[in-house]
Amino acid sequence: MSPSEFTTDELSLFLISLLQRDGRKSFVDLAKEIGVSSHNTVRKRLDELHKENKLRIVAETNANKMGLEILLILFSTFTDEDHSKLIDLYSVCPRVFRVGSLIGNYDVFIFAYAENRAVLESMTRGHCFYGDQIQVRDRLVLILGEETYPPFYPLEFPIVQESDESPCKVSCIDCGYFQKDICAGCPSTTHYKGPLAIRKK
Repeated sequence: MSPSEFTTDELSLFLISLLQRDGRKSFVDLAKEIGVSSHNTVRKRLDELHKENKLRIVAETNANKMGLEILLILFSTFTDEDHSKLIDLYSVCPRVFRVGSLIGNYDVFIFAYAENRAVLESMTRGHCFYGDQIQVRDRLVLILGEETYPPFYPLEFPIVQESDESPCKVSCIDCGYFQKDICAGCPSTTHYKGPLAIRKK
């Protein structure tokens, strides 16, 4: 099939596939690889995909190279209201990079990161993901191993806010893990003592 015979959807899939392999490709390089004569064709289609909310180009992080721990937590809630509250609660957590619904024995999943194993343990045994804010039927914590492909995750490192209160309203200073310097605290608050948050000058 020649480039001129591509449908709009086929061209979109081709562009997305190329960008998934290398998000740094220029419009000119993408046009050459696809075989279209003008890079403006590529630019226009990518603009359309962005406006249609079908594509987001972001930098992803190799968690292993960064020395980070990735965890998956599954929740089983009692009611639809608890289900929605749990998703709303963790959608604002700076350590969570993916949260959503599941169909099955567990109905909510959370992907999150921690700076190291000690912080991970405090997150899962302390206030952060213990589930004491919303009652749950069951919870399963899984730590991802090194053999994952691809090894990149859409982690978002937050800008430290001038606030003592975390987005989920949990207080770091009331947490025993934080008091014992086991946990670095919430990355979005002034209490944070770890290396991953961005501090405004």
